[in-house]
Amino acid sequence: MIDADYLKKILGTIDETKYDGIASDKLMEQVCEAKLKDISDVDINKFKYHMDELWRSGLIIDYYSMHGDNWGYILSDEGITLNIRQLLLSPVGGQFYIELCKPTGVKKFKKALIKFGPAIVEQGISAAFKVFESAL
Repeated sequence: MIDADYLKKILGTIDETKYDGIASDKLMEQVCEAKLKDISDVDINKFKYHMDELWRSGLIIDYYSMHGDNWGYILSDEGITLNIRQLLLSPVGGQFYIELCKPTGVKKFKKALIKFGPAIVEQGISAAFKVFESAL
C-alpha cells in the first residue's frame, strides 16, 4: 500500500539535493535512518516498493541516464544490493512534491488514491498528480 507520508519523505530527501542529486545508497540510508547493513528486511521492502512506484511513474530519474531500467536495485541470491545511481526529481516529480507539501497535499493525494485507484495502479502514481485537484 502506498504511504503518502513516506513518498513525501523520499521526495523531500531527493529534493534537498537540488540539481546534484543523491546516490541511491545514501537515499536509502537517510530515508530508513540506518546504515545499509543495519536496515531491516521490512524497511528494505518498504523502501523498494515506494522507489519502484516513483521510478515507474517517472517522478525520479537517474542523473546520468534517462534510459536506466531501475533506480539502482539488483536482486540476487544474497538479497537486494544497489548499483549506485545518482537520483533526481523529474520535472513532474518536483511538481508532485510541491503539491504534497501544500497544507492539504497529503490528504488530497490519499483521496486521489481512493478515488482513482485503478488508473493509478495502471499508470503509476504520476496519474494521481493529474487528478490531484479533482480529489477535493
